[in-house]
Amino acid sequence: MLLGHISQWAAVPKFLLLQDKNILYALFPLYRIYAESGLAIPEIITLSSLRPSYNALYHNIKLNYRLLGHDAAACIIGKVEKTSELDTRVFSVSGCSEPFSAPSVVMKKTLRLIAHQTPAISALGCLLPRFRQRYGIPVELYACSSIDEVFERVLSSNEKWDIVRLDPSSLSYLGPRVLKKLTEIDPDAHSQFNQFLPDLQNDFSTIGGNLYAYPFDISVQMLFYHRSLFEDIGQIRAFY
Repeated sequence: MLLGHISQWAAVPKFLLLQDKNILYALFPLYRIYAESGLAIPEIITLSSLRPSYNALYHNIKLNYRLLGHDAAACIIGKVEKTSELDTRVFSVSGCSEPFSAPSVVMKKTLRLIAHQTPAISALGCLLPRFRQRYGIPVELYACSSIDEVFERVLSSNEKWDIVRLDPSSLSYLGPRVLKKLTEIDPDAHSQFNQFLPDLQNDFSTIGGNLYAYPFDISVQMLFYHRSLFEDIGQIRAFY
């Protein structure tokens, strides 16, 4: 409804003040219309809580809603208990942030990413909207319920993927079969490993001398055991 009203305006406004930053995502189609028509995109100003919200698209005004609610409740209680009268107050803005720099041209091609569903992939899904805002690159994430499903869809001739998130143990099999060598995309791809440990590239990213992958996240594994099992004489004799 909001998009329909704005698209019918005779003149493009210079500023739009939004009560909730989430409303902004409904305006993305309008951004494309303005950009393709050569129209100036209005400045967006949003109101939000104290959470940091630096964005490429809008100015953010932070308000302390907890303080507002506390004082409003105190005034109402005072009125009910007849200890004080309702009054009008003006609260100061708690902070402001301006848009950071971002590409002026948004890619129309959407990158398709497939991965096995893990907590890290869930976190990545939350970060992708911010990635698009900053770099102008839309990404569709397909999280599979099992590694077998990842293998099946990656090896299928009916589906095309731009990015595949794999366990290092799978790289030796899938890398030469379905992945493109990173040096064919970027001749200087090896330089990205200057910021990592020296042996990381050879141990986890290279197959047959060819670079196929970049590191994505860190896997931490822990072993839990019952100490009393190793104090029992029967258990000790079973293993020694």
